[in-house]
Amino acid sequence: MIILLLSLHIQYANCPYSHDDLNKMEVRSILVSAITIYCGIYFLVGGLDENSKLALFCIILIANVYFLYYWLVKMFGVGLEMLGNKIPCIRKRCLNKVLDGYED
Repeated sequence: MIILLLSLHIQYANCPYSHDDLNKMEVRSILVSAITIYCGIYFLVGGLDENSKLALFCIILIANVYFLYYWLVKMFGVGLEMLGNKIPCIRKRCLNKVLDGYED
């Protein structure tokens, strides 16, 4: 946990990636990792009733599904952008609206 918190601090302080979306994605991945490990420790330690275990499982699942959705959306946007850069006529006709909406 200490390593994850340290890496989160370093990520915020340095923002090592040139694209802001990559920095945001890295922060989210570190947070989801911390949530997963923290809840997983309580889950495995024992001494919890079934409802508490279910709640921890749901927290882990929701955090990971959220990150997977965020990652898929961002990667889809990057893929469209790369496709539009390689084939300019597609960008002019089809992708301008989609890519303009991608810019956060």
